[in-house]
Amino acid sequence: MIDYAFGAVVSGVLSPMLSLVTAVTYPFVWVRRLCATTAKDARTPARAG
Repeated sequence: MIDYAFGAVVSGVLSPMLSLVTAVTYPFVWVRRLCATTAKDARTPARAG
């Protein structure tokens, strides 16, 4: 019973933290990827088609 309560508390704490970390880091990764592709596009001459 104590193990179950401990598991519930741990999952209840870790789950929001994990989603919060994901929500915080995902935009940074996306923006960095976007900047990288934009810089790459700017560096290489635009090809038609």
